[in-house]
Amino acid sequence: MKIHLPTKLLVLLIFLLAGMFRLWGVNWDQNHHLHPDERFLTMVGIAMKEPATFAEYLNPATSKFNPTNIGYPFYVYGTLPIVLTKLTVDSFNTTSYDMFTITGRILTAIADLLILLLVYKIMRLFEKHYKLPKQIALWAMVAYALSVLPIQLSHFFAVDLYLTLFLFASLYGMLKFTFEQQNRFLLFSAVAFGCAVSCKITALIFFTLLIILFYHAVIHEHMRRPFRFKALYRPFAMLCLYGIVVYITLRV
Repeated sequence: MKIHLPTKLLVLLIFLLAGMFRLWGVNWDQNHHLHPDERFLTMVGIAMKEPATFAEYLNPATSKFNPTNIGYPFYVYGTLPIVLTKLTVDSFNTTSYDMFTITGRILTAIADLLILLLVYKIMRLFEKHYKLPKQIALWAMVAYALSVLPIQLSHFFAVDLYLTLFLFASLYGMLKFTFEQQNRFLLFSAVAFGCAVSCKITALIFFTLLIILFYHAVIHEHMRRPFRFKALYRPFAMLCLYGIVVYITLRV
């Protein structure tokens, strides 16, 4: 006799399995700090000081969240992951060198679990709009949950999974906009992409894919009709708004 489990229960079980693999052995090097990128990020994070005001935070010349101002001018990553980790350890009053790294690893694992959910959500969109066989999204979720590289990266305090998380989020938002034509998803995609760039500058390469999706969602539809310059005003304005939101998000 076949037992059919509810989809939500299957998603939960896969999520818990993935969480076990990603959070098990989080202190794998027993506080010896063997990963060079982790050591560097931890050193920068420990040296950071929370700005007294938001205006000070926004001023790169004075902000203590700017690695250049605390003796690390050769900081080559984005600051979103390290600032998030710094705010977390400060809020829990666990600012020791060892705990900073452990907290960073836990947050990285959480970021990867969010990626897992986005994999499921994106594949559900494909199931719905491209008439794919059912359960494809669940199998995609299983595949990512058991993949070795994400499990390995989840044990490192680094920026790679943050970058992947926000790129997947921007892709999800753009796909939702493409399929449903709701502007709020376009704004969500812009905010997520701004966060991705604030994790690592190489996120800009991904912008090509987002532009292609935007073209097929908006501009391509207008080009199929009799050509009028006025018809391009709205797509152009939306694209400009997207860029503005990305910049504001990155700046903050």
